[in-house]
Amino acid sequence: MCVLTNLYFSLDKDLNLPPLCTSHFSCVLTDINCDIDELENNFLKESTFPFAASCLSNVCVSSATVLSEGTDVKTTLEIMLDISDLNLTYLPGDTIGILPKNDEKEINVILNRLGLSGDVKYKLSVDETKKKKIPSYIPPVFSVKFLLQNCLDIRSVVKKALLRALVEHTFDPIEKRRIIELCCREGTGEYNEYILKQKTSIIDILQVFSSCRPPLSLLIEHIPRLQPRPYSIASSPLKDPNLLRVVFNVVHDIRNRRGVCSGWLFDMTLPLHDLNFKLSQVELSDNLKPVTIKIPVYLRKPTKFRIPENSSLPLIMIGPGTGVAPFLGFLEHRQQEISGPNRKNTENHIMFGCRHRNKDDIYRKKFLMMEEENLCLYHVSYSRDNDNNHPKYVQDLMKLKRKDIVNQLLTSETVIFICGNGLTMTKDIMKTLVHLIANVKGISEEEANDVVTSLEKKGQIVKELWS
Repeated sequence: MCVLTNLYFSLDKDLNLPPLCTSHFSCVLTDINCDIDELENNFLKESTFPFAASCLSNVCVSSATVLSEGTDVKTTLEIMLDISDLNLTYLPGDTIGILPKNDEKEINVILNRLGLSGDVKYKLSVDETKKKKIPSYIPPVFSVKFLLQNCLDIRSVVKKALLRALVEHTFDPIEKRRIIELCCREGTGEYNEYILKQKTSIIDILQVFSSCRPPLSLLIEHIPRLQPRPYSIASSPLKDPNLLRVVFNVVHDIRNRRGVCSGWLFDMTLPLHDLNFKLSQVELSDNLKPVTIKIPVYLRKPTKFRIPENSSLPLIMIGPGTGVAPFLGFLEHRQQEISGPNRKNTENHIMFGCRHRNKDDIYRKKFLMMEEENLCLYHVSYSRDNDNNHPKYVQDLMKLKRKDIVNQLLTSETVIFICGNGLTMTKDIMKTLVHLIANVKGISEEEANDVVTSLEKKGQIVKELWS
């Protein structure tokens, strides 16, 4: 990180700074006599969020289970949410939004650098002559900690406009010169290399440039809103209308920091899934109180990625990693919809890819039991196991079952669902599908591509992707 401070241009070189944007906000101290916690919590509940189909509610976590962790695999967590007090109408594949909190250590970096106490209360004043409005995600009155914890995305990459403003609040001449280099016209390469590429945030800037002390109002003006994170629902309301399952990996960024939401959820649910933590909480009196963990959740508007309401439609479900989780909900739904000997195990295919059979085949037992019940056929690949005779990727599974996939897709209303992390994975799967259709039907790749495009338009190929 120290290379961020290294000067690139000689001190005698003139650099062209962009114009300084006029500041419209100021933070005004207030000694308001009220329950600030209640005000702030009510503000969150009444706020509007992207694609919301319900209000934000604090929901109890009924259980949390680590499905995989350790060497060479990602840490995967399953949490079950108690929604018995909510009136939610959803189908498997729909999504919820979870509003995370920023990491307390990172908040303290900002508090310490700005010389602020988290308990200090402010209200935001705006220059009305500039026709500027107070952002809707900033409460009328707020504590500094609440603002940094719930409102601002302090991990967001700093933009040039913010760096330009920080120049005016950096007092060491060399540090000031370096920030000028990062936001000037001549320093585009430096900005790309040390800000964009390294995902540099205001936290990193304040840690590295110790003489940089901007006012709080400047952060409000330039740092975007902390956004809720969408998570696919991996359970069926037909199986249990009171419980909702969410499955996710604890992700890491380029700086090896845990994801804002996944890291926060992991820490929040630690009392439910970490044995060492549980043991550390045991008192000699054995007077343990039940742990109550609540997280803010809302239902998002549905997309095309949801189980078809027609229970007779066959499904081909392709999901590497945690992309397979919604399909557990799909099959639980079908399990309740269709019972008895009428089930046909050749109609529904699960194609799942992970690294190791014994480490991160997270729902193997559940899917094999469903296979025994004639709910599906379960196909799995292991990319890191040293078994040359076993498929390594979901594309290999598709090639093995190419005749079944192509004939079923083209002769029925079968729907292919693709869910997973990354555009590259999806492109590879779509290319494989085009190749298989061309191979099985004896047509050109161009003709097969037209077939796939047509299927996608008709809703027989549905994708859910995240980065």
